[in-house]
Amino acid sequence: MDIVSIVAFGEDGGLAHALKAGRARITALFSGKTSNVAVVDVKGKTVDRVQITPSDETHVVGQTRQYYVHAIYTDLSVKDVTEFTQIKSSNLAVATFDSANVMSAIGVGTSELSTAYDGVLSEKEVLYVKNPRLVSIQVTPAYVEAPVGIKDFYRATALYSDGTSGDVTDISTWNSSNEDCVGIIASGRDAGLAEALAPGTSIITASLDRVTSNNANVTVRSAITLVSVGIDIGDSSSPVKIVKGSVSLFTAYAIYSDSSVVDVTSDANWKSENSAIATVVLTGEYDLPLAEVYGVEVGATDIGISFGGLTASQAVEVTGATLESIQVTPARVKVPMGTKDFYSAIGYYSDGSSVNVTSLSTWISSSSSVVSVVASGVNAGFAKALSLGTSNVTATLDGITSNAAAVVVSAASLDEIWILPSAEQSVAKGATFQFSVMAKYSDLTQKDITLEATLRSSKTQIATIETNNAMAGLAYGVSVGDTEINALYQGKNATPVTLIVTEATLVSIQVTPSDVVVSQGTKGQYRATAYYSDNTSAEVTYQSTWLSSNPNVVRVGVNTGVGEALSGGNSNIIATLDSVTSNDAKVEVIGNPVLLSVEIIADKVEFPKGTSVRYVAYGTYDDDGDGVGDREADVTADCTWISEDTSIATVENRFDYAEVYGVEVGNANIGVFFIDKTDTQAISVTQATVSTITLTPSFAQLRVGDTKEYIALALFSDGSSKDVTLDASWSSTDRSVAIGYVQNAKAIAEAIAQGSTEITASLDEVTSNVALLGVHSLGTTNPIVSISVAPLDETISAGSQLQYVATAHRQDGTQEELESVDSWISLDTSTATIDSDGLASAIVFGTTTIRVNYDEFSASTTLNVDGNCGVSKPQSVFIIPDNATLSVGTYMQYELWGVWSNGCEMELSRNEAQNWSSGDESIVTIERKNGRALGISSGVTTINASYQSLSTSTGIEVLGVEEVISVAIQPAPTASMARNSTYPDYQCSTWLINEDGNMESRWITGDASWSSSDSAVASIGTNDGVRQSVDSYDTVGYTTITCHYGGKSSSSSLNVE
Repeated sequence: MDIVSIVAFGEDGGLAHALKAGRARITALFSGKTSNVAVVDVKGKTVDRVQITPSDETHVVGQTRQYYVHAIYTDLSVKDVTEFTQIKSSNLAVATFDSANVMSAIGVGTSELSTAYDGVLSEKEVLYVKNPRLVSIQVTPAYVEAPVGIKDFYRATALYSDGTSGDVTDISTWNSSNEDCVGIIASGRDAGLAEALAPGTSIITASLDRVTSNNANVTVRSAITLVSVGIDIGDSSSPVKIVKGSVSLFTAYAIYSDSSVVDVTSDANWKSENSAIATVVLTGEYDLPLAEVYGVEVGATDIGISFGGLTASQAVEVTGATLESIQVTPARVKVPMGTKDFYSAIGYYSDGSSVNVTSLSTWISSSSSVVSVVASGVNAGFAKALSLGTSNVTATLDGITSNAAAVVVSAASLDEIWILPSAEQSVAKGATFQFSVMAKYSDLTQKDITLEATLRSSKTQIATIETNNAMAGLAYGVSVGDTEINALYQGKNATPVTLIVTEATLVSIQVTPSDVVVSQGTKGQYRATAYYSDNTSAEVTYQSTWLSSNPNVVRVGVNTGVGEALSGGNSNIIATLDSVTSNDAKVEVIGNPVLLSVEIIADKVEFPKGTSVRYVAYGTYDDDGDGVGDREADVTADCTWISEDTSIATVENRFDYAEVYGVEVGNANIGVFFIDKTDTQAISVTQATVSTITLTPSFAQLRVGDTKEYIALALFSDGSSKDVTLDASWSSTDRSVAIGYVQNAKAIAEAIAQGSTEITASLDEVTSNVALLGVHSLGTTNPIVSISVAPLDETISAGSQLQYVATAHRQDGTQEELESVDSWISLDTSTATIDSDGLASAIVFGTTTIRVNYDEFSASTTLNVDGNCGVSKPQSVFIIPDNATLSVGTYMQYELWGVWSNGCEMELSRNEAQNWSSGDESIVTIERKNGRALGISSGVTTINASYQSLSTSTGIEVLGVEEVISVAIQPAPTASMARNSTYPDYQCSTWLINEDGNMESRWITGDASWSSSDSAVASIGTNDGVRQSVDSYDTVGYTTITCHYGGKSSSSSLNVE
């Protein structure tokens, strides 16, 4: 094989291509004369860098996670070398790695990760481990109805005291209340995998660290008849075209005799009829399985499934099209340091097709210290802004490199976050509602952070909400009532939004369009709108199940509502949801019409940098073969859209429209390709324009004769911002109260007379927010001379809160508490945050400064957050559970907790409680080091523990002939109560084997031992034998109430509001 190939003639004459390692000699011949010899040494590819993924991750103590190592070569190829490397942790007290590079989180702190491959050291990654208190667990889906024989995964999401969340599916313990109806794998790698075994109902729960999740209800239908199975190919057309070397994702579904449709992707058997052409393997997340079809060689084959004795197949065509260009989006962004997001890469091929090649490409950041990007694999293109500066992100595949996506990382700080919609919302029981979360930064830029923020529902028994996954923000109505949807991001809390779940029932479903004529080979989006008994409506396109009466004419995505016209004829499209079926949407398909032309419809061809416009494409068809156009149709979704200069503009097909985004000032052409027709549209990207102007301060109070400086900050369409104070035009609604002028390059407002006025700034026909200015008369006021803040120099524990108060001190020596101030600020929001009412929330160990601003005055104090209750000795210790019962032959785990002088409570590690002992070992024994007790014989005695010269004891009763199987607390999994109040209605029951050997259910509220995980929030109150009360204090937060009996326990999360 040649070492170097070279083009001999023509425009590209002399263009050389290195084929393999070695030495070659190049000469040129002209008019019989031979040139000198040019020696070319071709080096074999070598490892350029080594990358560890995931990068910059945060874990919780006790969690495990698979890490990967990839080698990136000089030719930009990538190889998974995880099995040939060993990741090292710089701090083994924080995290360790086994021989397979599975990480175990050991203790709180940070650790640097490193490895090496082929002599090249990896780029260092940082791993963080925290240990916040587990507040609650949310299990999704909250309701499932399925036929016998179906298997599916549940997901458990933990919500922690610092507002963060994490997937704890595989480390939770799972339980089904009716194992004859629904079986579930309790723990291990497949934890949460449930199977419908027999008709009936069951409740699925997950437990971890004494916290039990919400109830996820399951209804299993009788064994109904399997009617058909099918393969869903998403938005692709049939036959599915796959470029050699790329992949396409399929799912499988089953349709039953009751018209229900079930995803059976993971249960079906998948097969390629010719694996030399294409292969198929199961992939994806455990709760979102996908079949990945990979194009091996040019040709055609079928991908088939079998399930329940039925089969289905999907034609696949692997093409030999060559990659011509790659477009990376977003093409230009300005982001604050610390933000994370995915890039997308679309490959454009020689046959006019386009393919998402994000996961196939090799990703490079020109400045990895500014922006890191995952080079390859399932998270390829995932970028993080690490430090201030600029970088260009590119994707490379098959020797083709994309446009350079410019990233500017700014020092902007997070100002606020909010939930959209922000007004009170309602949703019917069993229905869903989509929320999103937005962030605003100090440079006025805004960002959708729905995927990054932690969302939670205050009452998961009323509604659940997805968080930190692809469905983030999707709320599901579980039962009638109301709950608050909350969001947290980088220490900022959003104002909660109330979600009311109603008893409304689904009355009807309307599918649109209801009557259309389309061309063979085109696609279109159907939409479903649900109408409820309370006269509300909601779009349910993606919650509905879609069916076509004639799938040979029109195929419809079973979960998406995307219709594809396969052949001439007629069909009816319907959507079903909760046993309600829609109208018949009629569709007529014209078979094999002739496409005469395709045209881009562009309302706006000139637009500012940083903005986007929407284009559509229409095709003109000849239906009767006379060469004359008979019909125009929207073919936007069927076209391949491309920008001829991605440095000026990018274009993305959004199915209903193509979005063209202005990257940089200049001119470009947008092209469209469909079948054998093309069209282009010239566009012009102009200079960025002003989007908004923010005026600060937004509120001020002055005395007559005083002045106030104002600043106007403009945000431009390209995301940049600029101080336009001197460029703007200023106005005051009442110039008799205050006037404005520019002095010494500053915008000044001067107070003239008592009253109020509104200050605004305008530039390029954009007007700022209104800044309210109040003016007081000198002769009628007792002016404020200073303000103070209290309490001073406090220390609180992580996860707790502290209320601050601001006081105004007047000229005559009097003082008064300020009911409202301009702002409360925490200078380190990673340590503690503070809301607009002065309520501080401690997050992690550290120190911050709390500052209050009012008019021209400010005051500050130091807030110390003790991450682990302090290093000093606790003041006292106590045992959980207290005064418990235990059955003969069963075990009970005791815990020793410490109480510090600041009120903080924390469990002491078991090996630090040096002496556990039993008052009578003939009744109960206990392991000296870890507090595990065993019932020996019936009787009453004590359990004793000591720690650092502190000691405590509690009573225990051992039951003789009864064996406790389980206990259950009510209410569960959550309850809520107001501060400084009493919740009187906790109860506890048990299933046990009585002295006759029979199973028996019994109330044990008065006999059980009760505990609260955080007695600073709420403590155990009085017990009348029938009900247990809980008393809350003046602290907002969460605690876990636990009932202990016979060596078993049950817990419920309590929210004190």
